[in-house]
Amino acid sequence: MKAIKFLGALVSAVMAFTMLAVPVSADEGESFSGGDDSPKFALDKSQTFTVEAGKKNDITFFIKNISDNDSKTTLITAKDEGGKLGITGNNITSLGIDGGRYTRFQITLDVPSSTLSGKYPLKLEFVATNNDGAISEQTLVADIVVKSNIVRNALAVSGYTVSNNNVKENNIFDVTVKVKNGSGIPIKKGRIELKGLDGQKFAMNKGVPYYISDFAKDEEKSFTFTLIACSGISSVREAIDVECSYYLDDADEESIQKSNGTVTIACSPKKDSSGGDDKVFAPNIIIKGYDFGGDYVTGGKVFPLSVTIQNTSGVSAIKNLKVTVNGASGSGDKGIAFSPANSSNSFFFGYLGTGASTDIQLDMLTRADATPDSYPIEIVFDYEYTTASGVEKASPVTETITIPVQQEDRFTVNSVEIMGECMVGEEVPISCTFVNKGKSAVYNVEVELVGDGLNIMQKNLYIGNVESGKEEYYDSSFSVMEPGEFSGKIIVRYEDSNGNQKEIEKEFSGNAMEMYFEEPVYGDDMPVMEPEMNAGMPVWAIILIIAGSAVVVAGAVVAVVIIVKKKKATSLINSDDDEDY
Repeated sequence: MKAIKFLGALVSAVMAFTMLAVPVSADEGESFSGGDDSPKFALDKSQTFTVEAGKKNDITFFIKNISDNDSKTTLITAKDEGGKLGITGNNITSLGIDGGRYTRFQITLDVPSSTLSGKYPLKLEFVATNNDGAISEQTLVADIVVKSNIVRNALAVSGYTVSNNNVKENNIFDVTVKVKNGSGIPIKKGRIELKGLDGQKFAMNKGVPYYISDFAKDEEKSFTFTLIACSGISSVREAIDVECSYYLDDADEESIQKSNGTVTIACSPKKDSSGGDDKVFAPNIIIKGYDFGGDYVTGGKVFPLSVTIQNTSGVSAIKNLKVTVNGASGSGDKGIAFSPANSSNSFFFGYLGTGASTDIQLDMLTRADATPDSYPIEIVFDYEYTTASGVEKASPVTETITIPVQQEDRFTVNSVEIMGECMVGEEVPISCTFVNKGKSAVYNVEVELVGDGLNIMQKNLYIGNVESGKEEYYDSSFSVMEPGEFSGKIIVRYEDSNGNQKEIEKEFSGNAMEMYFEEPVYGDDMPVMEPEMNAGMPVWAIILIIAGSAVVVAGAVVAVVIIVKKKKATSLINSDDDEDY
């Protein structure tokens, strides 16, 4: 009997060993200070947070106490150290969170309109007190994706007028500059200024640069400067630079944005000092207008260019006019973007009368690898003009026009791949890649996985910008709740280099099968043991333990049988001896 009790205790110990639990691990955040018995918190990683600049956005975090230790009180504080997210209202919450339980933490983000698109970190600081009064601290970081319509350097000169069409020394005249706010935000702090007014050619007659404090987005305003012409005027065409500057954030000096424009002044230099009649100066020839067939041109494509030129003089006619059209270098190291296509870049006109206009037309080719930007085209005028004494040669005049270049959108999404067979309730990996084959970047790329009857692990993913020639990927997983055919699609949304919103969809489908378990086959006399298996111990170890236990049991049984037989044999021997006597 004692042997049987011992065997029962041994088997119980073996079964208890196989039932040991494996602890769950989870991300503990950026930093943690506390003992092993302190509560520990984690954010739900399936959550994504996207907000809009210039708006109030409510954010709800799902937070789990991933430990077995209760938090009697938990003080949660949200901190936006960069100041780009604009936390408002009550961002401190105190509550208890039991071990293994979820809670919600909600804040409001009043994102400033000056915040640019991108990812910004938001810190969540936890101070927890457990039931024993011990205090632990932890910091988690959540990435907040901001979408913004801000356009950099977009306060620009949209036009101008000059009150005097023939400015001479000591003349006082007005220059009115039209400026448009295309930045996408209202500007609260900025300045409009004419540059180079040093008294050599022009000087400010009255007034100062304009300081602007209320400039609504998409608004156009006019600013008038009163100037005086000085003795240094030497050309029939003098240029004055206009600088527009503003701040994306009026409290941040580093957020300054600048753009430049040019105002051209038609002038008459000093009279001839030889004592004779007043000299007739060369007529002023200008570009009255131009057209290139749309709002922009595309890299690698030919486009029609039409330019209207005008002789603004009311005195002298233009003769033997040669017009040359050349592509010019863009800003920085962007090079020349345009060249004539299938035609000459020179045009000749024998005569252009006073006040008369004429057109030139040609096809231009855009460089295939030109970076999206505005590129210049120079138009050079070589001509003669009539005077009372005959024909004189004018100095060459160069005018510049600019044309915006964009690249063809070649952002592609490859086929969706589903890894392995799909069983009901089983997690199935899914992925796809997308490549930017175009010459310019695409912006604000985000991916969404949708499907009826699918339990999706990571539904949304924000990628950001994808540069030319780069490849990105999307990995997620899903499970199917019911057997049979299923379908879904991956949706990729982005903005092309022109700012247009675009969307690409890739569909997928499959067939989900029931999970099948094969019943084990046992012998008629073999007992069925069904211990509860634990994921923490390999199956082969459990089998060895059970097999070992069986051997121990069998050995013990054999030993008991042998002992019993020996006792019986001894009893019989003693009995026979008694009978003999």
